[in-house]
Amino acid sequence: MRSRVETYYDETYKSYMIGWSSDHFHMGIWDDGTNNHKESLVNTVEEIAKRLKISENDIVLDAGSGVGGSAIYLSSKYSCEVIGISNSVTLINAANEKLSNFPDLSNVSFHYMDFNHTSLSAATFTVIFGLESISHSDDKMQFTKEAFKLLKPGGRLLISDGFLSRNNLDRSEKRIYKEFIDGWAIPDLKTSGEFQKIFTKIGFTNVEYTEKTESVLKSVERMHRNARFSRYIYLVLNKLKLVPRNRYRSAKSAFLLKKCVSKKIVEYGFLYGEKPEN
Repeated sequence: MRSRVETYYDETYKSYMIGWSSDHFHMGIWDDGTNNHKESLVNTVEEIAKRLKISENDIVLDAGSGVGGSAIYLSSKYSCEVIGISNSVTLINAANEKLSNFPDLSNVSFHYMDFNHTSLSAATFTVIFGLESISHSDDKMQFTKEAFKLLKPGGRLLISDGFLSRNNLDRSEKRIYKEFIDGWAIPDLKTSGEFQKIFTKIGFTNVEYTEKTESVLKSVERMHRNARFSRYIYLVLNKLKLVPRNRYRSAKSAFLLKKCVSKKIVEYGFLYGEKPEN
């Protein structure tokens, strides 16, 4: 039986491809030198690569690899080996189709797998990252355990994702938050502090959280603008049984994201940790 997340992406990925990017489904990081949306999406991958100090010597696991854009980009630029995994057959097929356009890129592969419970060998990777994928995990402690197992001693882990800004939400804020995460098939979000404690408990050291909310505000606004009308279009199309309901719910969450950010319910950031050498 398909998981909720697999069903979600099977039914919505075309909306992402058309309305956001054919390569990347994540938020874009903007700085003074960013000229457009496409550049902002690449910026996010570059920021991750910089924080993880990725080089040609690395073996990288992209945990929740989407349609493969980030893995292909990293391998193309840094000559590192990248394995991408996803629990959506649809996304893996899309990633492999994209990879077929890069016949000289032999050090990238994509596999259907649950990043909470992989079939990969322990101590295989020097780098693991999850780019807006780990929020979909229904057991973030288990993901962190699995990542720790898969990393070689000295390996680095980074989660680039949304985090709950605070736990003291009032009734109205809880309703908005619940509707937002439900529409994107997210079971829950941790605060950065809660997730840092998980990292530390599992054994990661040099744990550090860097908030990036300000840098993604233009992406939040773009998503809000795109969803302002599309959510109604998808609602009508769903009523006519022309598209699955997840298309409407996803668009509604995209619209609600701006409110979640402005009310300081949700924030964006990088969470980093290292597996000790010994």
